[in-house]
Amino acid sequence: MALLWMEGFEARMHSTRQQTLYDAALSGIVTGVAGRKQGLCVFGSGGTWTPPAPLIGSVQNTWVGQLALRKDDDADLTGDGAFISFSDSVGEQCSLVQVDSGDGDHNFKMEIRRGATVLGTSPSYQWSSNKRGWHVFQVKVLIDPTVGTFELIHWDYLNNLTTPISGSGANTANQGTAGADRASFGFGSAGRTQRLDDVVIMDGTGSVNNDTTLLPINVHGADVTGDGTVQDWTASLGGGHSVEIDDDAFSASGTDKVTSAAALDIDMFSLSAFGLIAPTSTPTILGVMPYIEGNMENSGTRTVRARVRNGVTEANGADDMVFSVTSRVSYHEIMETNPVTAVAWTLANLDDDEFGFQVTV
Repeated sequence: MALLWMEGFEARMHSTRQQTLYDAALSGIVTGVAGRKQGLCVFGSGGTWTPPAPLIGSVQNTWVGQLALRKDDDADLTGDGAFISFSDSVGEQCSLVQVDSGDGDHNFKMEIRRGATVLGTSPSYQWSSNKRGWHVFQVKVLIDPTVGTFELIHWDYLNNLTTPISGSGANTANQGTAGADRASFGFGSAGRTQRLDDVVIMDGTGSVNNDTTLLPINVHGADVTGDGTVQDWTASLGGGHSVEIDDDAFSASGTDKVTSAAALDIDMFSLSAFGLIAPTSTPTILGVMPYIEGNMENSGTRTVRARVRNGVTEANGADDMVFSVTSRVSYHEIMETNPVTAVAWTLANLDDDEFGFQVTV
């Protein structure tokens, strides 16, 4: 595994929906505004998102993180701004943190840190309330107390690439031991309202998605829009299944649902179109991250797996999602390849394949 987490925010704006998936997330309803390329992003001034920890089974030394950031207002940051950090079970190892430029121009810089120690500082980046203000950063770190390395890559809104920070032979392990197995990201406590989008976390394992990229990664969330070929579950309102689970990203109060008490029951759905993401090109799809929210109606346990239908063939994902409580919880799976074809995803897959879930036990 190399691709560990993706967040574009389109599918999860309300904090209740976020908190079923994240170990920690903002409270209240997060404001959704236009994102970097399409869809939505979050617009806020504080808070942290922590994906379920650990993200991997054992610590890994090499990590890559991406975030897209736009500072919309003409006021100085009053503390640490947007960030992405890597930690082990003891605490934070190193991080990428947005700070004020210090020049009174309301712009900002980025720092790579080991704990509170600054390892490198970027040039100043322009604030802007239009698309020119979007900046994408990828940080790559080798977490080690003696031979650590660090690098920051930056793209402006035209995808012009620079490498403003790099270093080697450094102590990048704040806990004194190599490696990390978890990550978090957010706005920090700088007190300025900003836009955050296209968050990606990878480690250095595997043969793909284990390094910085030539172009910034675009993360897009999609919702179900129609019923698929197989509909074994029971719709609570007795009609189409897709309308039962198409809750708006800003709402967490819906009570409609699909239910099943039988092993091998399958429900499949079509998703909103992906073709508009890159209408004039054929993008490389790094991976798909289905997430399934649910709960037990009564005591007991059921195991569910994500499922994909390609043409007339279906296959489950590899991860067991075990539901055992009556309160809502969410599970996710990173699929770097299509489980039906066992090869990389294509845009046609995303447009034409059906996605859903199966009760396995």
